Amino acid sequence: PELAPISTGLGEVLMYSVRAKPGSALAARPERERLMALRTAQDFVVAPYLRRSVKGVAEVDTTGGFKKEIHIEVHPERLDSVGVTIEQVLERLQGLGENSGGGYIQPKGRQVIVRSSGRLDRLSDIGLLPIKLDLRGRPVPLSAVADVKEGYAQRTGGGTVGGEEAVLGMVLMLSGANSRRVALDSEKALAEAPLPPDVEVELLYTRSYLVNATLKTVLKNMAEGAALVVAVLLAILGNLRAALFVSLAIPVSMLFGAVGMRWFGVSASLMSLGAIDFGLLVDGAVVMVENALRRLEEHEGPLDAAGRQRLFFDSAAEVVRPVSLGLVIIMLVYVPILALEGVEGKLYHPMAVTVLAALAASLLVAVVLMPVLAFLYLKVPAGAPRGEGLRRGLLRAYEPVLAACIARPAAAVLPALALVAAAAFVYRGLGADFMPPLDEGDLVVNFTRPADIGVDASLQMQRRTEAVIARFGEVERVFGRLGTPESATDPMGVHLSDTFVILKKDRGAWPRSEE
Repeated sequence: PELAPISTGLGEVLMYSVRAKPGSALAARPERERLMALRTAQDFVVAPYLRRSVKGVAEVDTTGGFKKEIHIEVHPERLDSVGVTIEQVLERLQGLGENSGGGYIQPKGRQVIVRSSGRLDRLSDIGLLPIKLDLRGRPVPLSAVADVKEGYAQRTGGGTVGGEEAVLGMVLMLSGANSRRVALDSEKALAEAPLPPDVEVELLYTRSYLVNATLKTVLKNMAEGAALVVAVLLAILGNLRAALFVSLAIPVSMLFGAVGMRWFGVSASLMSLGAIDFGLLVDGAVVMVENALRRLEEHEGPLDAAGRQRLFFDSAAEVVRPVSLGLVIIMLVYVPILALEGVEGKLYHPMAVTVLAALAASLLVAVVLMPVLAFLYLKVPAGAPRGEGLRRGLLRAYEPVLAACIARPAAAVLPALALVAAAAFVYRGLGADFMPPLDEGDLVVNFTRPADIGVDASLQMQRRTEAVIARFGEVERVFGRLGTPESATDPMGVHLSDTFVILKKDRGAWPRSEE
């Protein structure tokens, strides 16, 4: 076992802003007071509620606003006037606000717990804290030597939404958790959070949109691929029942693949589902059913039940070895991927597990299910041979080419070698990427400002920047963060900012440029 972070910067699955309701008393307060109140609501209401309510949350990070503090400003001249040292003040402040237990008493046979409450209801209560006794035996309060007032912590970062300062919250997912599930649960929890009456939460970004869009694309491509495979099978096999039997290998193999994904803890994603090739899933079934059709066509005379069973058994036994060997060889290609470690392993393990489970299922479907279905339901229609049009046409075109290649092997080998050489030449000029490009439909713009800039000046520049970006008609919303957030999972200086530009998903609503 090794120690590892429970979350990373890539675990940010949801971002939101805590803001004052329009028209409320909080919205009318000065900006600094409003941001301090919103930060307090985030720290003591919203963030704790998300941590308690959502499974798979490692932390709820906070950026922006003013973190409320109680500042005690000690005046040295006042200390001298009453004969108090700074050490005495610090000693008296050590247990401020703490509760203390005093055991119990038993009046009239009843046991009563004794405790003292250190809760402070008003800021002025802190000023009444006695520091020492003067010469007359009267307590010297803290207010005699110091000023007690509300303040805020020095900021190491900030947040903005639409060109205005804001309090941003970020839900950080536990490493290994399901990002879509955590994002959806966090959205639900935000909608149910017990907010103060003049505070509301605005959802800025959620990973669930990306995951849902990716899954929608993957499922759409898979459905189109399955339909294309069925159409090709029907055209080539020339038998509707045979095409449907072979097509059945796709959903059955995918079902077994889903079981394998659940068993090994693999979630549905672009890397896991996107790697499945339907052509590989039906290869064994095609060979098995095609051979059964051929044997059925070649048989002359009627077939009783025993003869039909023997025919399909012999047909399956004839091709079971090459079918099994071919699929096992393909499966062995994916086995080394399971040995990858680190980032590569995390990326490609789901693909290997899913493909291996689906291919294993397709092998079982080919050698077990297809012969049974063929025995029960497969028939050769009377009349013209199957696939008279397309299949016969392909055979007529293929047979003379095959005969010419056998008669003159060099005529076939030399063009193949030329194609290999051309492919090698083209391959040398191809670019290489560790990951395929993924367009989420939004933008993240990084701004770098002078390294010695202060946080307030950097926020002013960020506000002006967002105001300019928001004027573009393609932009739905823009928000940003600069500096280091509360949990410091992604530390950076206040001269660096991440600006998130959320674009309108309906491209038809984008303004058209006039040419």
